[in-house]
Amino acid sequence: MTSTSPPRRAPWATVAVGGRGAVAVAVVLALTPSTTAPPSPGPLAATDRLSEHGAEHGLCRVYANEPWHHELRPDAVEHGCPPPYPDPTHDPRTQR
Repeated sequence: MTSTSPPRRAPWATVAVGGRGAVAVAVVLALTPSTTAPPSPGPLAATDRLSEHGAEHGLCRVYANEPWHHELRPDAVEHGCPPPYPDPTHDPRTQR
């Protein structure tokens, strides 16, 4: 099950209670809207933050069209990240 907003979680909890017969058992399988944390900012916020601050830790975005794709580049800590390739077809490591 993926992270969803509280209104979308309620049916999962209802199904779990109905199928198990007890809230105490069901909440192990599906949290109710009142027992779960609010949704996080999401994966886009994480990739944006990594793109902005990854070089400080040697993590660089490799392809402009893949915001989730970062690789370890230890030199980036001192020298910054190199510009990303437009897409994997421009990466010399993928050429044969």
